[in-house]
Amino acid sequence: MCIRDSRYDDLLHVRYDLQCNGFLIPPLSLITLVEHAVNSVIARNMENGEIRIATSQDDLCNHISVAYSTKPGERIDKAELYKENPELQEIRGKLEQYCRGAMEILPESDRVVLAVYVPLRSSEG
Repeated sequence: MCIRDSRYDDLLHVRYDLQCNGFLIPPLSLITLVEHAVNSVIARNMENGEIRIATSQDDLCNHISVAYSTKPGERIDKAELYKENPELQEIRGKLEQYCRGAMEILPESDRVVLAVYVPLRSSEG
């Protein structure tokens, strides 16, 4: 997935930490999360904004996270973020419906993490 564009070299840096793969999520979910992150960083007009895409696995779930920079001290309201970005709520519903997964928004001091949890196939049933 190539999301860097020369127009955004000063605004956007992408980091990957992919520890696992081979799990299924609803179609276009990851693209939508990354697109939201890119648009959020660019809208803040920040220099050195960062997006981090990571995957990992524990005994119960695969974890996918898309984290993006916010301005220092910026307060992010989860309910407002869902309201302003209905595609995030739609992904949440699709994850529950298609793979018994979940998504949550985790605002931190200098970034927002869109965290996706997908149960391992062996634990589904």
